[in-house]
Amino acid sequence: MSRPDAALEGLMKELGEGMAELRARRDELTRLIQGEEEERSRLQGEIWVLTEKLARTNESLARKVATRNDFDRTIAETEAAYGKPVKAAGLRSPYHHLLPWTSWQGYTDCPYCVLPMSSTSVSSCGDSGEFSDLAKCPEGRNGE
Repeated sequence: MSRPDAALEGLMKELGEGMAELRARRDELTRLIQGEEEERSRLQGEIWVLTEKLARTNESLARKVATRNDFDRTIAETEAAYGKPVKAAGLRSPYHHLLPWTSWQGYTDCPYCVLPMSSTSVSSCGDSGEFSDLAKCPEGRNGE
């Protein structure tokens, strides 16, 4: 062979090796791309499941909050309606241990001894739930 043919053959060999290396790198990159596409599909599936779960949770939460608000409104209306006749009659509620002290805010009578209070500040009487325990008056008057 002549010298130019040998040089051409050497270049062709190097070109073939370079092409084989490029194909190998391309194949490796193709495997990496497929792996990431599978991961993306898996993550999109998880996102879809979580989005559906979030939507159901939000709907459930909205229903529960609406129900709680209905209960709050009913309790407030009942306390307001029940407190007026009890106060007007000068009686102590037999259910005072069930009503929070804050439900009596704004009233000038002590719910435990039905005597006018010197202040309308909220005080915790620590009522044990016994109806006749007048010693729990926040002003210490013991029903007198």
